[in-house]
Amino acid sequence: MRLLVDTGSTYTILPNEVLSSIGLDPFASKERVRIVTGSGYLVVPQIKVQRFDCLGCKIEGFEVVGHTIPPESFVDGLLGMDFLTRVKAVIDTDKGEIEVSYEKQ
Repeated sequence: MRLLVDTGSTYTILPNEVLSSIGLDPFASKERVRIVTGSGYLVVPQIKVQRFDCLGCKIEGFEVVGHTIPPESFVDGLLGMDFLTRVKAVIDTDKGEIEVSYEKQ
């Protein structure tokens, strides 16, 4: 999947279709969060994935938000601050690199 690193996003957002394809039902989730989009506020499902593997970090029981990004977008979802702070990401814009110092807890 192509995730956009979004330091303005509180949550990591994955498409509902992807969550469904791995056996999760985002619409059955009782947990909901409010997010701001270009078209206003939405209340969307928050769901725990068994394992989230990104930038070489594997996080067990990571909570993501289910919401499908518009199809004309060049990405599938957003990598939000919930993930970036957890892995202590340092973004070097000059080099185009992200360093992480994640220690499994």
